Amino acid sequence: MGSSVFIGPEESKRTSKLGPTGEKSLFTISALPHKKMEFLVLLDNPSSYRTTSNDSPDGHGSNNERDRKRRRVSQSKTFKVEISVAAKIPLQAIAAALHGQESQNSREAFRVLDIILRQHAAKHMIDHRSISIFLATSYRGCFLVRQSFFQNEPRSFFDLGGGVLGCWGFHSSFQATQGGLSLNIGVKDRNDDVKCVDVTVFDYFVNHRRINLCFSGDFPCIDVGKPRKPTYIPIELCSLLSLQRYTKALTVFQRSALVEKSQQKPQEKMKIITDDSMEHYAQVMRSNKNDSEPMLRSCGISINSRFAQVEGRILSAPRIFVPAAKIDHWAVANFSGGCDIRSLCRDLIRFGEMKRISTSPPLNVFEENPQFRRAPAPVRVDRMFEQMKQKFEKRPCFLLCLLPDRKDSDLYGSWKRKTLSEFGIFNQCLAPTKVNEQYLMNVLLKINAKLGGLNSLLAIEQSKNLPLVSKVPTIIFGMDVSHGSPGHSNVPSVAAVVSSRNWPILSRYRASVRSQSTKLEMIDSLFKPLPNKDDAGIVRELLVDFYKSSGQTKPSQIIIFRSTLTWR
Repeated sequence: MGSSVFIGPEESKRTSKLGPTGEKSLFTISALPHKKMEFLVLLDNPSSYRTTSNDSPDGHGSNNERDRKRRRVSQSKTFKVEISVAAKIPLQAIAAALHGQESQNSREAFRVLDIILRQHAAKHMIDHRSISIFLATSYRGCFLVRQSFFQNEPRSFFDLGGGVLGCWGFHSSFQATQGGLSLNIGVKDRNDDVKCVDVTVFDYFVNHRRINLCFSGDFPCIDVGKPRKPTYIPIELCSLLSLQRYTKALTVFQRSALVEKSQQKPQEKMKIITDDSMEHYAQVMRSNKNDSEPMLRSCGISINSRFAQVEGRILSAPRIFVPAAKIDHWAVANFSGGCDIRSLCRDLIRFGEMKRISTSPPLNVFEENPQFRRAPAPVRVDRMFEQMKQKFEKRPCFLLCLLPDRKDSDLYGSWKRKTLSEFGIFNQCLAPTKVNEQYLMNVLLKINAKLGGLNSLLAIEQSKNLPLVSKVPTIIFGMDVSHGSPGHSNVPSVAAVVSSRNWPILSRYRASVRSQSTKLEMIDSLFKPLPNKDDAGIVRELLVDFYKSSGQTKPSQIIIFRSTLTWR
C-alpha cells in the first residue's frame, strides 16, 4: 500500500502536521525526518461488531455465549504503509496566479489548500453548502464527497421518493479573484469431499445458525456477495450504515424533486449561512473555525469570516430584436384524453401573435383511438402515424404532440425516435398538466428556435457594432461533454460542440454531437483524419458551415468556451 507525501516550502521543523487527501497522497508544510518511511498499521473493522439495536441478531436482546462470541469477532487487518517524498509544491505559485501567471504549480498549490480546508472541516463536522444523494438513514455522523461535506442531521434531509433522501451540505474551495485569494462558500474454496445440500436461506439461519427469524419468510434477502458468488442474508438481520452515498441512477421523478429542492437564489444562500433564524446552519457556520487551521496559518493564509464586498455596476438594458419563424403546415397528435385541444391551439395562435410568431391553424388534429391506450408505447406511436399517413400526401413541417400524462411518460422516447430519426419532422411535446400562459410562451420560443427563428438578437449585433467580434470575422465555439448518470457507468459519453454562423450575427448557431468512450472528458473527435487525408472532425464540419453561411468568409479569430473543465 503506497502513499506519496508532497512537501511544502518550510523545511526547518522536524515534525509536521499531515493533510491527507483521503486517497494516496498526504501534504505537509515541513520536511519529514526521512525521504522514505514504513509503518505497520493494525486496522479494526468497526462494522464487524454491529448487531441489531437490541445487541442480538434476532433483535430480542439474547445474551447467550454464542452471541457474545459473535460480538467479539474482530476483522482486523494489518497493513504495511510506505510513505515517500514525491514532490515539492511552492506556495509562491499562488501569488503568481493572483497576478495572472497561472501554471501547473499554482493548480497544485490551490489543490493543497482545498484539501487542508476539507480535512479541517471534517474535524469540526462542517463545510459549505451543496447537494448529494444518500440512502434513507437516521444515524449521526458526517460524510465527505470531494470538497463537499454532509452532516447526518434530520433537518438536512428532504425526501426524493423511492426510499432515497437528498441531503443539504456545504462546499468550499479557494479561488483566485480580482480581489485576491478568496474562499468560495456555496451552501477461499471448500474441500471437494464435502457433501453439498440445497437449503433455503431461512432454514439455514434458523436450523444451522440457531437464529430466530420473525419476518424473513415474507421478505426477499439481501445479496452482499459477488455476481458469481452471491451471499444472501435475511433482511431483518441487516441495518443500514449511516450516510451511504446513493450511486444508482435516479428516476425521472427523483431528479425532478432534486432540482426543485436544490434551486436557491444568492440571497437565500447568504441567509442560510449568516441568519440566526436559520438556527441549524448558522450554528454550523459559527462552529467552523477555518482561521484556526494550523496548516493554513503555517502557509501564511488567514480567512476573514465576513463576506467579501465587491463593487457592482448597473448596465443599461440591451435592445433586442426577435426575428421570428412562421408556423404553418403543421398538425397535432393528441394522446391525452382529458385536454381541450381546440382551445389549446387557439391559445397558441394568440400567444404567438404577442411574440410576433405567425401561427396558422393546424391542418388536422389526430386523436388516439381509445382501444390502443393500454398498448406498448411504440405500438401507440405507430398507430398514430398510420392515421396521419392516410390524411397527408405530403408530410407536415411540424408536429405538436400532447402526451397523456407528463413529458417523462413512456411515449416520449418512442415519439421522438419516430419523428426525428425515421421521418425528420420537427416536433414539440406538451405536458397537459402544466399548460398555462407562461408554459405556452416558453413552448412557442422552443418551436420558434426549432423552425429556424431567433428568440433574441442584440441590436448592437445587428448593426455590426459589437466590440472585437463584429469588425473581424469571428467564430465562437461552445464545448461540453455529458456522461452517464450514476448507476449507468457503461453508457457512452456524449460530446457536443456548438458554433456561431451567419457572421456578423452571433446569435445563430449550429450544433454537432458525437459519442465517445465512457467518462472521457476530453473531446476526441474535434480532429479526425481519414485515410484519404480528409478530416471528419467536428471542428472542420463547423468551420465549413461558418464559411458557407457567412458569404464565403473564413474566420480570422476563434473564441472557445469549454464547459465543465475549470482551470483547476
